[in-house]
Amino acid sequence: MQADMQADMRLSDKLKEARRLQERGLYANASDLFQEALAESPRDKSTSARLEFVSMQLTQGLLGECNDHLMQLCDSIDRRLEEPQIVAVVDLLHAILAAASTVKMERPLRSSVEIYNKQLVG
Repeated sequence: MQADMQADMRLSDKLKEARRLQERGLYANASDLFQEALAESPRDKSTSARLEFVSMQLTQGLLGECNDHLMQLCDSIDRRLEEPQIVAVVDLLHAILAAASTVKMERPLRSSVEIYNKQLVG
């Protein structure tokens, strides 16, 4: 029981420090600290922290890493037991990531198709 409380305190302290680093724009350091804290914590106790980490990656434009971590998060949560708000935020973030990926790739893909059709086919 006391060991669990100490582990929760360490997780909390590391997450606070990661947030502080993120606010200062030290994203690489914040990311390292987030990952360290999450690696040491049980998955069932750190869903919201994992979600926060994924959100931080999204704000940095790290869509590939964000998608990888979001998929791991989706695979690890039990939607029946998790708080409905957390599940809703996971689903919302997944939708935002899909939109960001689509929007980011739509114009370059369209240009590529036009160039291909114009230069190689036509």
